[in-house]
Amino acid sequence: MKNLKIKTKDITKVAIMSSLIFVATYLFKIPTLAGYTHLGDCMIFISVLILGRKKGALAGGIGAAIADFLGGYMHWVLPTFFIKLVMGLYHPTE
Repeated sequence: MKNLKIKTKDITKVAIMSSLIFVATYLFKIPTLAGYTHLGDCMIFISVLILGRKKGALAGGIGAAIADFLGGYMHWVLPTFFIKLVMGLYHPTE
């Protein structure tokens, strides 16, 4: 098994990008009949470009899930986390 080292710098970067994704999702939303449209997806793609696939996708999942949690969409927290995680992991960055 590989020796997994998690650096404090990486945790901080993921936390900062998660908070930016949360703000873009929670504050800048346009209500629609099927939910809402927001700028959070753009921030997820930017975080993938800045942090890389794994860390950027994790930040996207966390930030979007927290926005759903605090926005009153409790039943969407887990699906949102996994949808945004996959969206970030399979973004063509290279």
